[in-house]
Amino acid sequence: MADPQDDAAALSDIAELAKELGAAGKDAAKASKAADDILARIGELDEDAQLRLMSKPLLKKLLTRVLETEHPQNHDAPPGTISYKTMPGGDKAPWDKKPWTWADLYNPKPPHQPMPLKTWMPGKTIPIGWQGLMVTVQARKQTTLPEVFFGIYMDHYHNVELSEQHAAFLMKKGPLPADPSILTVSGAQSRAVANHDGRVNIHVPGGGIIADWDPAMMKEGA
Repeated sequence: MADPQDDAAALSDIAELAKELGAAGKDAAKASKAADDILARIGELDEDAQLRLMSKPLLKKLLTRVLETEHPQNHDAPPGTISYKTMPGGDKAPWDKKPWTWADLYNPKPPHQPMPLKTWMPGKTIPIGWQGLMVTVQARKQTTLPEVFFGIYMDHYHNVELSEQHAAFLMKKGPLPADPSILTVSGAQSRAVANHDGRVNIHVPGGGIIADWDPAMMKEGA
């Protein structure tokens, strides 16, 4: 059950800290400390108390100000720029990252150039994501996107091919995959003990024991 006295005490403490944040003005160090103290005080509350406080419009507005203080945005910095925060003790830690937008790809601010475009015909409908930007390409419909999305699309097919090679290798239906790094000891064990007589293929994960296994030793027909 909610304790009104606890909520009132927390609100009182946060109000005092909010005054410090307001008084800090353009003093970045003082503002950052006040923001840290507010977040720390909120962090002392249990989850239910935090939800009750955050339902108050003034607290929401204050939290927005706190987060803006903790995550200063450098509008001139290129997308992907990581900002650092000075932690207690003086160490700097990565704290925020400027997100990419579609405008950064198609119409970036000078001196940055738009990303080259690529037109292709997708073979299947598939969602593609890059740096938080998501798009779904449609099968058999020509599409034009920044070339990085085409690169990810092709990576998908490459990984599908590797998975098929891996399956064929495990069943002794194919040679070592093009990328041997995808092989595991348990996969080699399965290949070693499975019944591959051309009629029945029984996959038995971990059913055998291979000591000091080296992928280079597993050649076609072994």
